[in-house]
Amino acid sequence: MENCRAVTSKTVEDEANVTLDKVVMNTIKEVGLDSDEIFDDLSIIIDDCERKLNDNLKMIDRLAINEEIKREKAEEVMEIYVSYANKYRRSKPYTTTWSLSHKFRSVVSDIRKIEESKLKEIQRRIDEKGGIAGINDIEIVSEAVALKEERFPRNIFYIASNDQHIAGGHLEPWSEIRRELENKFSTLPRFPEEILKEM
Repeated sequence: MENCRAVTSKTVEDEANVTLDKVVMNTIKEVGLDSDEIFDDLSIIIDDCERKLNDNLKMIDRLAINEEIKREKAEEVMEIYVSYANKYRRSKPYTTTWSLSHKFRSVVSDIRKIEESKLKEIQRRIDEKGGIAGINDIEIVSEAVALKEERFPRNIFYIASNDQHIAGGHLEPWSEIRRELENKFSTLPRFPEEILKEM
């Protein structure tokens, strides 16, 4: 941990502020502002959250991104996400058989049912998460990849995020995307707690 350096970009900071704003608005919708007391309590909490966010951002170096490299990497990153979106949107279980054996056809039929069930679960998960990734997710990953290539080519480079679309985790299709980002760009998308365990 001694030789670690935390870096960020304007896009990541903007996304953090947008997320904070969403949480505030959702809280106001849930709780309402029926009284001055509730308003005062929420104001204190919001001010504290904003202060902590700004304090955290002060401890992190904001680095400028080479826009040309970012655009180039954005195309490559987008390709990865789009290929998985297409794979799972149009996907149909691929197990086929030409065997005359009734027993073998029965086994294949069972495998096909399992594949269909797994595919439906992955498609449901993608829909539940609002798609494979949002444009901001792709932009953040592209900036990280550009920073890795331009400034940290020989360093271990983690992309820390609590966002499933970026950090991946163990659920398909994001676990596959995570592996591909690691292999292609030598970046390590992770949830923060995973990074702490690995260091």
